Amino acid sequence: MTLIDDRGRLFGRLNFIDGIVALFVVAMLGFVAVGYSLFRLPHDPRIDVFTPPALSEMKPQRVQLRGDNFLPYLRAFINRTDGKDFVKRPDEFKSSDAFTLVNNSQIPFLLESPTLAELQVPGLPPGTYDIRFYNDTKLVLEKPAALTVIAASAKVGPQWEPTGSLIAYGVFRNLKPGDDTAAIRVGAKVVAGGVAWGDVLAVDPPRPDAAPLVIDGVSVPAGVIGRVQVPAKLRVRCVIDEIACRIEGAQVAPKHVVSGRIGTQPTTFLVTAVESEMPPRSEIGPRTFHTPGKKETR
Repeated sequence: MTLIDDRGRLFGRLNFIDGIVALFVVAMLGFVAVGYSLFRLPHDPRIDVFTPPALSEMKPQRVQLRGDNFLPYLRAFINRTDGKDFVKRPDEFKSSDAFTLVNNSQIPFLLESPTLAELQVPGLPPGTYDIRFYNDTKLVLEKPAALTVIAASAKVGPQWEPTGSLIAYGVFRNLKPGDDTAAIRVGAKVVAGGVAWGDVLAVDPPRPDAAPLVIDGVSVPAGVIGRVQVPAKLRVRCVIDEIACRIEGAQVAPKHVVSGRIGTQPTTFLVTAVESEMPPRSEIGPRTFHTPGKKETR
């Protein structure tokens, strides 16, 4: 059988002209497919997995992204899910007091392949954070609550050491009648930072709670509906700071508030007066000196 017979057919079946047209159509389809793959607008990126899923607070970390359609010109931005601003504080040894605004700002995006990339996340406070990706013209991906930053676990045992003690009078405030007042009894201990800083020595019956308002320069106590306060006397252990005694930074002095827990119940104690628990020192009179050969003098 000849390649093209006397009737112009390929292998006696397909018309030669029709074959050329068919080949041309196939070639054009190939060119169209290649051109579309080269010049089409890219698909929006997709993230399937964040690794690790949770980050430690105030610690810069890298987060690995696995997904599809990652491109080198993507820009990543981070902000808190609740919309609150947050700041990155400088190291304590730095003299500058300038803070860097971090909320809703760009973070480095590192591309390895269309399916694998990384984010360089700065040290952040605890909370959940959204991630947004932009190309040169528009928002292409938004992941609400994409990152979770967890608080660092507190160290085991006491977190501070008392260096002094005194007696404090005041009131436990903002308590619900019945449930909250039951825990406040003689012998109970007030704890903060792993330290039992207060021993309840005496307790008076609950009375209506009052909020001290200042109106036109005059103090006007306003009754707090549905809340009571419990007057109490405490033995307080605190950190002596030159002329002040403090509990986790709060001064133990009249009109100051110190916080803690009695059992599992949070408490706030408004100090109204303080006194020393040391016994009064006796007056030291004139000393007696004995000089050889002389009479005793006073």
